[in-house]
Amino acid sequence: MGKIHLAQINIGRMKAALEDPVMAGFVARLEDINALA
Repeated sequence: MGKIHLAQINIGRMKAALEDPVMAGFVARLEDINALA
């Protein structure tokens, strides 16, 4: 039996530009998020 490769892709859309106040919580956690990636 051949090897199997599994891939996952997550696609999302931002609600607003990174500078917009609605994105403040996300922007504040970017360093933590990127550390997990």
